[in-house]
Amino acid sequence: MIDQRKPTISKLIAALLPDAAYEEQLEAQQNFRDFLAVAYRMYRRLEEERRSLARDDKTAEGDTVNGNSH
Repeated sequence: MIDQRKPTISKLIAALLPDAAYEEQLEAQQNFRDFLAVAYRMYRRLEEERRSLARDDKTAEGDTVNGNSH
């Protein structure tokens, strides 16, 4: 038997859009999830770039002939 229940609207979306139709709330919920996914990907990329720069800085410290920094 196929489950035919409607998807549940989050409490946040219901509170922000109390007068919106179910379909509008559902669309808003999906849009918000998509936004969060993009924001998370941006965060992950920035964190990786930060770590990469930190590794590069540590490598550059020992780049002189005698191992001392400038």
